[in-house]
Amino acid sequence: MKAFSVLMTVVLSVVLLGCGNQPGEPVEYSQVCSTANNKKYIETEGFLDDAGGVFCSNTSGRMECGFKLKNDLKDEKGFSADIAIAGGANSMDKLERGYRKSDIKIRNNQGDPVDLSKKVKVTGTLTFSDDPVYTSGPVCYLKVDKIEQ
Repeated sequence: MKAFSVLMTVVLSVVLLGCGNQPGEPVEYSQVCSTANNKKYIETEGFLDDAGGVFCSNTSGRMECGFKLKNDLKDEKGFSADIAIAGGANSMDKLERGYRKSDIKIRNNQGDPVDLSKKVKVTGTLTFSDDPVYTSGPVCYLKVDKIEQ
């Protein structure tokens, strides 16, 4: 069982690193959340913000937390940028309950810490839907594979 866990960790690391090197189609921030970009592998720029709290889950097949990617730090709105909890490049460290903003440790493509007060370029697969079943409005989130700063 231990050998299986080690093997799965190695496979996951290789997959995450491989995805982080693929170029995305550049998309202006204001154009990201649209039907035209649904299921596309894109790259865009913005500021990562925990917006007072993050929701973490493994519903996508990987353990990840959703941050708001905002055009400007003062913006109230943004769309979700889901970052894997993996403790290496292009990922974040697990957050403990009751965390403070200073506890957030996100790493860029080189494995260096991301400064949340500075703009980042993120690359990943976008999901967008404006289906009327979503009564709170359109759903827009980016499954982040690469973070550059």
